[in-house]
Amino acid sequence: MGLLAALSLVGGIVGMPYLTDWLEKFLEPTFEESRFAHTAPSDGAEWIGLVVGGLVSIAGIGAAYHVYMRRPGTAARVHTFLVHKWYFDELYEAMFVRPVETIGGFSKRVIETDFVQGTIVGGATGVVRVGSSFARAIQTGYLRAYALLLLLGVAALTLYFLINSS
Repeated sequence: MGLLAALSLVGGIVGMPYLTDWLEKFLEPTFEESRFAHTAPSDGAEWIGLVVGGLVSIAGIGAAYHVYMRRPGTAARVHTFLVHKWYFDELYEAMFVRPVETIGGFSKRVIETDFVQGTIVGGATGVVRVGSSFARAIQTGYLRAYALLLLLGVAALTLYFLINSS
């Protein structure tokens, strides 16, 4: 950790405005063709970034001191809170998973079972059952019954075309 801290200090000093510019000069040929090569943040924006970064780091050091030195049990409570991932999974489950499961269960019970299986599939099989029982009733095996059925069909077609042609 000490090595990382030292390297971050060196990196911060290298990028500090008005202190060093050798890194910019070193990288200048690399970005020469870019349309953003000559755009740079203003000096005020650079200093604001440095000040905000410094204040955030000081706040982090203060929070760590408060959690680990002044109130030693706080770290365990924070760890428990963070282990549960800020209870995001529980919130997600309550907001999305459970409602979708409820809608899915309702759809399976009511729409799939009652409507699709009961009405559509059951209705289709009922129509086939009625039609096959009707076909069984008219298929007696007698030639006269088939001739009468053929005559009724031709008469129905003739009547249909007579009505539509006028």
